[in-house]
Amino acid sequence: MTGLLSPALVLGAVLSTAYAALFHLWHKGGIAALWNDLLAAWLGFAGGYFVGDVAGVQLLKVGHLDIFSGTVGAMLALLIAKSLEA
Repeated sequence: MTGLLSPALVLGAVLSTAYAALFHLWHKGGIAALWNDLLAAWLGFAGGYFVGDVAGVQLLKVGHLDIFSGTVGAMLALLIAKSLEA
């Protein structure tokens, strides 16, 4: 029996959630800002991973997950979302 969630998906979700939480603590936002940060980090991590995969980036690869491109995508998305808040 195979599981529903791959280890790469779980690791990506944990990392992007941690990035959103740390970013949220750094900027001291309210609960609405937390949801925005979570959404931005999740979408940014996924987008960064896919762009890195298409571009052939292979830095900090753990299994099938390229952590570097996902992290860059999450950080860019968090910064863009923060700039659009104001």
